[in-house]
Amino acid sequence: MQNRKQRKVGSLHWKLMGMPKANNLIIVVLLVSLTIIAEAQTDHAATPYFRLPIRVSFGSQAVGFPYQNLFSAFNPSFSAGTEFRYNKNETHRICQTLNVGFSVSDQIGSKVMLNSDFCYRYTHSSGVFADISIGLGLLNQFHARKTYQYNSSTGEYDKVKDYGTFGLMLGYGMSLGYDFSRKNRYPVSIFVKNTFYIQSPYFDMTNFPIMPQSTIQIGLTVKIRKHEK
Repeated sequence: MQNRKQRKVGSLHWKLMGMPKANNLIIVVLLVSLTIIAEAQTDHAATPYFRLPIRVSFGSQAVGFPYQNLFSAFNPSFSAGTEFRYNKNETHRICQTLNVGFSVSDQIGSKVMLNSDFCYRYTHSSGVFADISIGLGLLNQFHARKTYQYNSSTGEYDKVKDYGTFGLMLGYGMSLGYDFSRKNRYPVSIFVKNTFYIQSPYFDMTNFPIMPQSTIQIGLTVKIRKHEK
């Protein structure tokens, strides 16, 4: 009896070993799929994430007051940073962002920026959210073209290196987006943000004490999952 069972097991083993490679591949795919489905059915609210997500956004900058000249020209603007939370309420969130970025314009020059926004965000149970923010930042502005300085000894203008002009920026922003993690396991949010800010000075306080500007950006926020030890 035991020999008969052994022969059946051995026969089954060799049948499996003799299966075409395509069938073996199908079995492997099914096993992997079952594992993924079982993991996906786990409660997504229990999935741990770091408190500091990654935020990146890309868009265009314009000179003018709110909504003025916003789509008249494309001047690249990029920002990357993270976000801090002050409360655990998923519907009404108080948060603060920290960002570094740059913008490029043939008319007003380029700049590098470091800024922080204090924001309030409302998120609907569907995942749709909106927020408002106020922010303060530092920047270094570079001329759009080569710069020259008058040389009294030669009576000519000599080209000088542009190290930029330090300035401050103050403004507010509004965002509208969707948080995929409210309905499934994807730890991703997408958003569109419009920001208006005043830069001071724009190279010199005499001729340009302030420069009003706006940006429109499309962004992505990714929560980084913790690795349990």
